[in-house]
Amino acid sequence: MLNVVLKPKDDVATAAQRLFLHLLDTFEGKVEAIRQDLDVEFLHEFRVAVRRTRSLLTHMKSVLPQEVSERFLDEFACLGGATNTARDLDVQLLSFPVWAGLVDRELREFLQPLHSLIQLRRESERHILLDVLASPRYQSLTSDWRKFLHNEDLGWRKTPEARRPAIDSARAAIWRRYRKVLKRGAKLQPDSPDELFHKLRKECKKLRYLLECFYSLFPATEMETRIKVLKRLQNNLGEYQDLSVQLEALDLYSDQLKQQGECDNRTLRTIVMLADSLETRKMKVHDRFVEVYERFAKKGNQKRFKALFKPG
Repeated sequence: MLNVVLKPKDDVATAAQRLFLHLLDTFEGKVEAIRQDLDVEFLHEFRVAVRRTRSLLTHMKSVLPQEVSERFLDEFACLGGATNTARDLDVQLLSFPVWAGLVDRELREFLQPLHSLIQLRRESERHILLDVLASPRYQSLTSDWRKFLHNEDLGWRKTPEARRPAIDSARAAIWRRYRKVLKRGAKLQPDSPDELFHKLRKECKKLRYLLECFYSLFPATEMETRIKVLKRLQNNLGEYQDLSVQLEALDLYSDQLKQQGECDNRTLRTIVMLADSLETRKMKVHDRFVEVYERFAKKGNQKRFKALFKPG
């Protein structure tokens, strides 16, 4: 949850300012730890804060001046995109002990060239990301965003939409996003392409971010339960996506190792075995989706979402 307590009497402008500033402080506060490479979780937390910001900006598009929402939505999208490959490589290195456990013990040593390649790529991507975080564009983004948020004289704060109760705005946004998740999930079939599962995952993330941002405006017990049910669906979709990305990466790494010409054929064969195991695991996760989604979409959960969030 966000460490921001909103009050039911807060208007949209007040809630937006507090949430955006908290998120800005959060991801700016991770930058030095990312530079020092203290722990991969700092990059993850940076990404989450940026994504929450984007989700809130999308929600606030009808409140903020158009040129403001368009500029910062684009800038934060670019910033988030700059972290994607670095995070994927972090996840792959974190997953490596699991990968090693999926092949026979006597073959594990042949995965070392793969591990070394991922480490080299991670270091390269980390330097690219550090260049982004040190760039004038990033400095301008954070500086201009903070100045905008602290400017109390902007006219948009006095518009009817900005003076609307935050709880009403939050309720409408969460209900709208929840309905999108249900609609996308209901359309998925066993043979649907991976991209459709990924799109559902992104919708779930957007719903999760809204629930977390506006958590303090609603009964805590109810919010905990709704988020818990959503997390089960997210975990399934997240694991499926991670496995899809990892399988694509293994194909790429195999080609790179072949091109280097210094790779033992036993390494290439072991990577094929690893990929087969990950593909089997991916199918098992895929098969569990229907059960997990049905638990999320069951009537009781829909009734609780409706009671909490459907506008009157």
